[in-house]
Amino acid sequence: MLMFRAFVGWIIFIAVIALAIISNDSARHFIDLPSLLVVALGMIAFMIAAPSGLINRLEYAASGAVTSGWLGFVIGLVITLRNAESFEATAIAPALSIMVLPVFYGYMISVLMSFMVNALDDTSDEL
Repeated sequence: MLMFRAFVGWIIFIAVIALAIISNDSARHFIDLPSLLVVALGMIAFMIAAPSGLINRLEYAASGAVTSGWLGFVIGLVITLRNAESFEATAIAPALSIMVLPVFYGYMISVLMSFMVNALDDTSDEL
């Protein structure tokens, strides 16, 4: 029953975020493969380095996703500021919007991992 509740919570969370994104017809602005790769590969690295046990690995993955997201933000900030003198004023806003995507991806993955950790932790307590 707890796994079902966690799954329903997961679906509701994803639906709310998806609705917020598509309500402005801006879904394409939330897709950036390099940002997603930075977060995903950082998350995988943390997961590999975690102590044994599924719950530990998921907790480390959640932490790694957020950490990688912020590192991706800093990398994007450095790149944006380094190239700022060659930007037109209208090009700064799109660069800034891409710069914050790794943080968004990191927190989204972290929240989804937290749902799984809580469901697995509650299930193991029942056993």
